[in-house]
Amino acid sequence: MNTKRWMGIAAVILAATTGIASATAWTDIGDWWGERFYYDSGGGTMFKERELSLDLFGTIYDGDRRDSAGRHVDGQLGGGIGLTYFVTQNWGMSLDTTIGDNGNAFFDYLAGSVIYRYPIDAIRLAPYAFAGFAGQFDLHEEFSGHIGIGAEYRINPLAGVFVDTRYVIADQINNYWLFRLGMRFVF
Repeated sequence: MNTKRWMGIAAVILAATTGIASATAWTDIGDWWGERFYYDSGGGTMFKERELSLDLFGTIYDGDRRDSAGRHVDGQLGGGIGLTYFVTQNWGMSLDTTIGDNGNAFFDYLAGSVIYRYPIDAIRLAPYAFAGFAGQFDLHEEFSGHIGIGAEYRINPLAGVFVDTRYVIADQINNYWLFRLGMRFVF
């Protein structure tokens, strides 16, 4: 899929889901022009334990990546999908896969991670760190490990925006960085 198509799909998903989330969780206070939107969380936290979420994200690879013709590609775009489950407010696990725009294997890899997040409810932000392993299907079939950091901003209790980066330690290819930006939808 070309980059313009990925960006178009991401824009449509973002627009549709933000509208749904804001319609269900936010109410208009006061007059329409003069007041801001407000959400009453009842004094609770935005980041809960036993929290399951669906992640949709765009990716960019930096490092030893190749297209279907074997040419070196630096800054390769892609997308992905994942599931994240937090057992406690701080500790969770995730399973995700990426799809690179390179004409090779449809799924680049399947990764599992353990996550530690530190929610700061006053500003709706949760920085996090993670580590895990993956089965790689693109460039070479192999196992790899990764470590990373990121942050999530909660728009409301049902949706958030996240950005993270991971350093992938591969066996048969050079190690590389993977950057992700996406939306997280909480069930």
